[in-house]
Amino acid sequence: MIILIAVLSGCIAGILSTLVFDTVAKMQIERRVKTNVSAVFGMYDKGLTGNLLFFAEKIGAYTRRIRYPRFAAMVTQIRSQLVVMGTPYNRLEAYTFVGVQVLSGFATTMVAGIVFELYSPVAVIVFFAVGFFIPYAMLGIKVKERHLAVFRQIPDVLDLLVLMMDAGLDFSRAFERVLTVQKGPFTDELKVAQQEVIVGRSRGEALRGVAERLQYPPVTTVINAFIVSLKTGGSMADNLRDSAEQFRIERFHMAEKLAGEAPLKLMMPLILLIFPTIFIILFGPIALSFIGGGLF
Repeated sequence: MIILIAVLSGCIAGILSTLVFDTVAKMQIERRVKTNVSAVFGMYDKGLTGNLLFFAEKIGAYTRRIRYPRFAAMVTQIRSQLVVMGTPYNRLEAYTFVGVQVLSGFATTMVAGIVFELYSPVAVIVFFAVGFFIPYAMLGIKVKERHLAVFRQIPDVLDLLVLMMDAGLDFSRAFERVLTVQKGPFTDELKVAQQEVIVGRSRGEALRGVAERLQYPPVTTVINAFIVSLKTGGSMADNLRDSAEQFRIERFHMAEKLAGEAPLKLMMPLILLIFPTIFIILFGPIALSFIGGGLF
């Protein structure tokens, strides 16, 4: 137990020392250049969140030295997932997110030690690992939710494009009109592509960048349909109409699948929360009457 407290104290002391040295260096830089360096690092000037990100970045800087292959693969996956999440998550460094995981591991270990009074090395390692992987798992869940939201919006966007092109608009004007009407994660990424086109990037490359950022097969299919129609000059409205019908059918099947999974997902809350309450209400008075009668 003494060794564990010494290790945790050393880690906390090291983090605080790094914070102090960085703060002093920052004050010296501000004194020399007579400017507010914090304006450049505005991400860290937002109260508790900014302070946690500041700590996480310093911890992540140390984790850059790790050359373990699985750790490098995890960092690469985190970087791609942050890009999928879009603004403002894509401005967060992957190693800073690893620093958040380390802070989560320390917090989980301390809370478990205080609440459950578990100070054995095995328990510390287990709780640290659990806390370390909680942000990683949450990021994966958020990415799946964003992909699902994108998938739900694709048929509506394609239908609007087809409707406006059938009304006489060309693809560029119909594309801009859809972006002003529709709100959602898919149109947010298309707006980024439209801004890239305005600054000089070709439309094909900008649309291909959307597929690379989202890393989602249905989006890749839609983007490929856009690019092929732009290159070949074929009837884009017909291609988009077929794609919209296909995605609408897939969305319907997905809704049926989610509806079928609902009873299974409700089973665990029923077992853990509802059934115990019902048993207490039904059998609680009987048990109390037996206890009061001296039968137990």
